[in-house]
Amino acid sequence: MKSLAWWMWLTDFPASERALDASATPGDLAEALVGHFGRVDVLRPDAAALELVRNHVATEGWRPGQLETGALSAAPWSDGTFDCVALHDTLAVSGWDAARLLAGLEWCRALLRPGGWLALASPNPRLVARLRGTASGLPPGRVRRLLRRARFAEVRCFFIEPLIEYPICVIPDAYAASCAFESSEAVRGATTRARRATARLGMRSALYPGYYMLARA
Repeated sequence: MKSLAWWMWLTDFPASERALDASATPGDLAEALVGHFGRVDVLRPDAAALELVRNHVATEGWRPGQLETGALSAAPWSDGTFDCVALHDTLAVSGWDAARLLAGLEWCRALLRPGGWLALASPNPRLVARLRGTASGLPPGRVRRLLRRARFAEVRCFFIEPLIEYPICVIPDAYAASCAFESSEAVRGATTRARRATARLGMRSALYPGYYMLARA
């Protein structure tokens, strides 16, 4: 799956007029969205990050919409502007506390038209790192709870192998799906008995390096 917007095939967009890339990528996500939406705007936290997008535009030759810098909560768009908002790893690398994460998600929901989708991604923090307080990324259960508190109507989670940037396998966050995936891999000798037991116990976030979360406004 080359496109960073592969998750679009897992959703049903009511319209495809306008999308916002508010991720931490240099521009390849926005370029992927250009193939699906009539206009793609870009938000980055500072001028240096936005310059990376401009360089990508100059190199690859695609046409962005509005280019802006600033915080999520202070971006210059009115409510109900977008059919899609893509954060990808923005929240995962932000270091924000729960209150600020919730505020960011509420802002994204307000920007979306009814039925529009938010897409975000994060590494799965490893258990040992969580216990030591050195974890990077956001636990999927925490993100799911925040999205529900932000009043998203529907939340879907998909685990990724081998990397969230290069998803070869996409596994829905469901008991049956994880067990089936681990069993199928075991036939080829790619998994262990311990992994299959972990899947059966429901500890899915411990098995995969990262996940994508899709939420419908």
